Amino acid sequence: DGSELLMTLGEKLVPGNDATHFGRPQDVAFLPDGRVLIADGLDNHRVMIMDEDLNYLGEFGGFGEEPGQFNGIHALGVGPNGLVFALDRSGGRINVFRTTDDPARMDFVDVWDGFTLPLDIIVNEDSIWITDLGPLRFVNLDFEGNYRYTWLVPSALPDGYIEVHTFSVDEALNLYGGDNQYGRSQKFVPKPGIDPNLIIQPPWVAK
Repeated sequence: DGSELLMTLGEKLVPGNDATHFGRPQDVAFLPDGRVLIADGLDNHRVMIMDEDLNYLGEFGGFGEEPGQFNGIHALGVGPNGLVFALDRSGGRINVFRTTDDPARMDFVDVWDGFTLPLDIIVNEDSIWITDLGPLRFVNLDFEGNYRYTWLVPSALPDGYIEVHTFSVDEALNLYGGDNQYGRSQKFVPKPGIDPNLIIQPPWVAK
């Protein structure tokens, strides 16, 4: 219920690039087997793999422009068939990986370019949704990186955004978006009669 602190990873004001320290971590994601992925992040340009007890297992990524490398990891998403999506915000692209039989290792699958500043991600059963900046938009892609739909986001008040820095969807398909520039979050409900293919579903969960 959040009333008790169970564990702290890293040390406050002590950055590092080892198994127990971080350099401006940005996101976490959870694999179906209990492992935890940490996007570490803006300084270390790596994704750390932790076991279910948060012990360090390994890492992947690294700084650079090559496929599988990062300029600044900002968000992670986990999908079916072992897929892991890592948004390289500063690099304007998405790196795709897949889990292996080795719990400490990920295989690189593909890299998708063509974004300006990808911010956050939700993985659904057969596609992903991301938010991108420049122009501000939601983008829907299949698992091969093909564009399926783009939805431009207005900036004008009262209900506009400067950044959809983070977003999520609940079981009733309500969309929640956080804007770190306007300093607020907003909730949106689906319009009656909307094409269900254009509605962002709740994040994928292994069954």
